[in-house]
Amino acid sequence: HAKMFAASLSVSYLNDPRGYRACFNKGSHHLSFNYRRIGKNKCTEWKQHLPFFLDLIIHEFAHREGSSHFSPEFFNATTKIGAKLALLLRSEPDLL
Repeated sequence: HAKMFAASLSVSYLNDPRGYRACFNKGSHHLSFNYRRIGKNKCTEWKQHLPFFLDLIIHEFAHREGSSHFSPEFFNATTKIGAKLALLLRSEPDLL
């Protein structure tokens, strides 16, 4: 997050009965993963589920630009963040 957006990020793992998998708060730069919905094993063994988590993180970080999943700002942010993340991981593969 710091390398992509020049801001720190805090992360938490929750056991929330609601249906969301993750939630990003752009005001506090906080990302929560709901391991009840994702699955505790998937969270523990995240490297084995990397495409799932990269997709989820791109989705959540796109909320920096738009809260609605149907807004052009959100859609455009997903593609830009995906491209930026791909280039970052290509140049710094040890980030994973």
